[in-house]
Amino acid sequence: MKVFFSFNMKKQAVLCHTMAAYWKAKDPTAQFAGLFVAKDYDLKGWLNSQDDAKYEFLDSYEELVEEAVNGAASVAETQAWEKKLGLGLRDMIVADRQFGREYSVGGRYPQIALTKLIDHEFQQKVTCRLLAYYEKRLTEFKPDIVFLPAVAAAHAVALGHVATHFGIPTIRICPCLLPNRIQLSFGLYPSQETYASCENTELDASLEEYHDKFSGRKVPVPIWKEAYISRQQNLKKKGKFKLYWRYGRRFVKLALKTLFHTPKSAYEKLPLSEWWCKANFEIAQASAYDFGFESPRNEPFVLFPLHVDPEASTMLFAPAYTDQTAVAEALSKAIPLSHKLYVKDHQSMVGKRPRGFYDSLKKLSNVRLISPWEDTHQLMAASSLVVSITGSCCWEAANMKKSSLLLGNPLYPVGKAIKQCSDLTLLPGVIYDLISNPVEDDSIERIGTLDQWCVKGDFMSLWRETSKEKLNEICAPICVGIENMLAGLTPKGFKRG
Repeated sequence: MKVFFSFNMKKQAVLCHTMAAYWKAKDPTAQFAGLFVAKDYDLKGWLNSQDDAKYEFLDSYEELVEEAVNGAASVAETQAWEKKLGLGLRDMIVADRQFGREYSVGGRYPQIALTKLIDHEFQQKVTCRLLAYYEKRLTEFKPDIVFLPAVAAAHAVALGHVATHFGIPTIRICPCLLPNRIQLSFGLYPSQETYASCENTELDASLEEYHDKFSGRKVPVPIWKEAYISRQQNLKKKGKFKLYWRYGRRFVKLALKTLFHTPKSAYEKLPLSEWWCKANFEIAQASAYDFGFESPRNEPFVLFPLHVDPEASTMLFAPAYTDQTAVAEALSKAIPLSHKLYVKDHQSMVGKRPRGFYDSLKKLSNVRLISPWEDTHQLMAASSLVVSITGSCCWEAANMKKSSLLLGNPLYPVGKAIKQCSDLTLLPGVIYDLISNPVEDDSIERIGTLDQWCVKGDFMSLWRETSKEKLNEICAPICVGIENMLAGLTPKGFKRG
């Protein structure tokens, strides 16, 4: 077996190397190579120091970008790549937090030293350099598969496009909505065709329990939500004055440091930009209810939970909807006059939204900005309809026998219960029909179908676990799942349509 890894950064590289070691132990002739993102860590040195799997070559993403910055790219070269791949290639830019900053209008995050260089010419140069690199390396190495642990970056999208051009299977790992599961998928983009005609959709005991909790609307509070609430309460205890004093002193120190500071790399976060983002976040979390958030009322409403931004859920899977305020405005125009639109932000985004984000939503007369600390599942149960771009809330709403509408392409099967509509001009009719007609319950079939594309394991442990033995235990089912996919089966080992 030959595998080309998109190692990305250290945590993902540890996962990739653990998989390489598994396959090497199973097949001594297996070969591996890939591209890594070093930033301030010697990732190449760490990978080369491992004895359980060696690499044919390891290339640096930063070096490729530096070559692109110092090189040139013509419109003709860009057009040649577009013609060769049969794609417009703008998705590579939109999917990248830095190169496509102009499209991430709903989130505040630190600038890097490279930010000031990013313009249209720069985007073309980086795109052409990445595509040329992958064409050369994949032609030489001839991998059996390409593995992507993360996709929200220009280099990951470029790799997926070139691998598809050469007919090389691209497999990525995804967080899963099902308990104690890790999802595997083909290609860069979600496809509902993937989920068609799975041979077996029976539920085991854990999934039966999962289904029953949703159908009975007794969904437990997620652990992450409790952590967010605890953090927010701790920040409120400190008080705004202490936080202002702390970040005021920090600002003076960083301002003086910046005068004499030279970035070590183009990817180093600019000190004052990082300070600005962190200060806004913590101070906002400590005074979260000063944003004009409201509580739900006894009235008919459509629920629209916002996505974390920037993230692959919009940048890659629904690039036309990266401006969530524009989506909220379109929904406010489309819902019935009798209804309110409840817009609920993600708790982790309070303090990360740009100035004026919430104000633009509150200007809409039929919109209520609901507190991020309200229980989302209770809101779902009380709503007439749940709308999301690609979020898990539509999956959960359908499991609760509530009507739901998706605007983009999710990482889960929509089945018959979840409606998809990407044409905003059709929304008024689609929304009215969904509110007026009962939802078709197909939750058991959807849960069973999604389970076929999963392997057992805790997704978050992949990034938290440091024990080599435990990582091996988590990665072994992933490797077996990938082998099943290459054999024409689902990761769980059943025939697929």
